[in-house]
Amino acid sequence: MDRRSLLSLSCLGLTSFGAINSLPAETKRPRAKSVLLLFMDGGPSHIDTFDLKPTAPDQIRGPAGPIASSATGVSVSEYLPRVAQQMHLLAQIRSVQHEDIPHDQAVYRTLTGYRHNIQAGGLRVQPTDMPHMACAFSRADSATIAMPRSIEIPEPMRIDARILPGQNAGVLGARWNAFPVHVTREDAEVVPPNLAPADHVTGRRLAQRRELLGTLQNRSLRENASEPKEFAALQEQVTRILERPSIHAAFDLDHESQSTHDAYGR
Repeated sequence: MDRRSLLSLSCLGLTSFGAINSLPAETKRPRAKSVLLLFMDGGPSHIDTFDLKPTAPDQIRGPAGPIASSATGVSVSEYLPRVAQQMHLLAQIRSVQHEDIPHDQAVYRTLTGYRHNIQAGGLRVQPTDMPHMACAFSRADSATIAMPRSIEIPEPMRIDARILPGQNAGVLGARWNAFPVHVTREDAEVVPPNLAPADHVTGRRLAQRRELLGTLQNRSLRENASEPKEFAALQEQVTRILERPSIHAAFDLDHESQSTHDAYGR
């Protein structure tokens, strides 16, 4: 049995209810509060970053030279001097691969974990798509929160203006799509979404609207039991956002310190 098969079996065993509840308390405590997935579509190649192949022929190896890092025996590209200082904190996984040639299928498999049933390229977003991993994690989290669980920035990936599948919630429903935050192409300016209630809508008025909405939804569900609940769930999330001004403020980069702007760019 290879490592991947063994790991798959281990994960299946751990997801059973009995196994999870038999684990010691300290192993069940979540460690990560958030995850940033940087999918470098059109970004630097592996031979420019972590897999320089310095002993390979000129037509194979990368143009950059290797430099030592903080992890013993691990070198990285000279383009990444600050990453080199942090390599002892990173886990570099070099066994991930796929058999797909078109970018469409490769993106889909990388972001969803599933291979698309069409192997010819030219893919388009379909409601039968498997969900992006962030959307799947959001669906698995049963906690009620106001802040969107997953955020997409700067925009969905496209080929010839065609949005690539594998970037939304797919079969899970639109409620679990990532929340989009746009960044301008010209000057890389983040465009904060307007999540604040209208000036004339007071807290009391918002509460009254929510109560009325709940009454109408309950009546609709009684009259039509097959009424889709996705839209009602989206309305509920929007209402929770409007009731929390801090969420609107969280996207305003003007609140960040000058040192943070200097570190991450303007």
